[in-house]
Amino acid sequence: MFSLGETESIEGVQIYAFNDEGEMLSAWRLFVIQMDPDILTGFNVLGFDLPYLLQRAHGLSPDFGYTTHSA
Repeated sequence: MFSLGETESIEGVQIYAFNDEGEMLSAWRLFVIQMDPDILTGFNVLGFDLPYLLQRAHGLSPDFGYTTHSA
């Protein structure tokens, strides 16, 4: 779980806490790149979550959504 600010521990959950939104989103981006998921699932992930996260991240760092890494 990526959290803005400290949070209580949750059994069985790795928590990554950040004080800065830009740092949190950059760490989340690297996490997704490293995990290289085939599927992202959740409630309304494509209709809201991903577009919102990418828009916020782009506002903080215009090159956020682009990478030159190759498989």
